[in-house]
Amino acid sequence: MAVTALTMSFLMVLSNISAASSMGEYEAYIQKTGPEIVKLYCTKPYDQGHQHVNAECALLQTLLLTMNVTGGPFLDGAINSIKTIIVDQINTTNSADFFTIFPLTYSVDMLNDKKLLPVSLFQDLQVFADKTFESTTTMAPNNQDLQRAAGLLLAARTFPTSSKVKDWTNDAVNVWTMLCENQDITENAPNYNRIDFVYLWILRDELFRAKDSVKHFSLKDCSFLNMFRRFRNQVSPAGVIAAYGDSGSSNSQISAFTNTSNWAWNNPWAGFVVGFERAAKEYNDATLRYVALKMFQTGSTRQPLGVGYSDVSDMMRFCFVTFWRDYDLTPENPGLTGGELLVRTDNFGKRQSQDKIILRGGIGGNSPYLLSDIYSDVLPI
Repeated sequence: MAVTALTMSFLMVLSNISAASSMGEYEAYIQKTGPEIVKLYCTKPYDQGHQHVNAECALLQTLLLTMNVTGGPFLDGAINSIKTIIVDQINTTNSADFFTIFPLTYSVDMLNDKKLLPVSLFQDLQVFADKTFESTTTMAPNNQDLQRAAGLLLAARTFPTSSKVKDWTNDAVNVWTMLCENQDITENAPNYNRIDFVYLWILRDELFRAKDSVKHFSLKDCSFLNMFRRFRNQVSPAGVIAAYGDSGSSNSQISAFTNTSNWAWNNPWAGFVVGFERAAKEYNDATLRYVALKMFQTGSTRQPLGVGYSDVSDMMRFCFVTFWRDYDLTPENPGLTGGELLVRTDNFGKRQSQDKIILRGGIGGNSPYLLSDIYSDVLPI
């Protein structure tokens, strides 16, 4: 299997980390869980229809984010995987799916920044990007659009001589502009929201990092604090968000702590932890740190990553928490009790819509909790 070289080097690097290293709970979890995810991915590869492209890219980015690139076997494996899995498919691949663009470009950018990527391979990758990285038109940006926009904007910086730079940048600015008009994400499903929570910040960071190159666009910043507090209020005392919307199945029993739903991630905690931690730092809101840690403590023990082979993508996103969390911000229990009607901004900021009804019996982990999803994008308040 083509992934073998990268897999073996991934495990070797992880096994050589000193157990005495100074790490927070997130870093320690990444170190412990990384090998489990790689082994599982290798025994049950997914994305076979795409020749492992996006899974390979997710695996590569995970390694680059969690380890220092030191060359040797790892570097050889990474380079070989990029060439074998990506570049060699240039004649058979017409379009890279939205999952692939960001992790591939991020990995290329990291290796190139460290001057570890051969010039000839970088040139081949630009040819691949020119051919397969396509912008799109969207009316309501969802997780696919966010992932694609973040990847395309990063590609515009990584491959500045590409003829598609303006189109890639325009796609990213359009998605961000629509997000700012709404100051909320459009999807009503934790399964997708966990992705939105991470790529929203990645897109924002990359836009304002590249603001000189997008100066011909009207770029503005905006606050998503109300959105993050709306999701904060959905976290149960036990530390989970219920599997409403397109995040569970009515045809099978749904449990917050077991994979009994048709979706294998009815408590998609990892992405929420990352987004909450970044929002806590951005808005200096200690209550967002509290729910991030609560979801991490519950999710990592009762529904840990490394039990499903698609966990490689969750781990890839989870790694960003090591950059974004603020350990100096002391978590603060929001102390939410009683009943609450949540509302959300909708229709690109033009109306308020009813979202969730929540009933709480207390703030302790075993307190009763009820969430009713009443959101409709066609029935405003």
